[in-house]
Amino acid sequence: MVRAINWGAVRWELEEFSGIALRYVQVDRGSQFALDEARERAAQFGIRDERPEVMDHWRDARSWLVPPVMVSGGVLGTNFGYELLIGVTRLGNLIGALDREEVAEGRTHLVWTGRPLEEA
Repeated sequence: MVRAINWGAVRWELEEFSGIALRYVQVDRGSQFALDEARERAAQFGIRDERPEVMDHWRDARSWLVPPVMVSGGVLGTNFGYELLIGVTRLGNLIGALDREEVAEGRTHLVWTGRPLEEA
């Protein structure tokens, strides 16, 4: 579906979303298993990454180092809120941390969002 999008007609912004809102982001069916797997691991064992800078950032900021990328339903021609394009494992880790109550649901997280230019 994303191949048919006119990416030149999409405006990108770095925005803050709460953990509550991020629980409702749509994920492509092909990526759902990866999200669920990351969520389950993070819920059971906490977030794990071999890169010290990533772990330091999760510890200090309680969020991801590199924001994921999602688009509004308007970009995809659907009526749902947002669909995640990049960052399935990051979102799974965050939801797992929310489930563990290691990250407050009201805490905000940076996300790159794409919306149609005509919504500007």
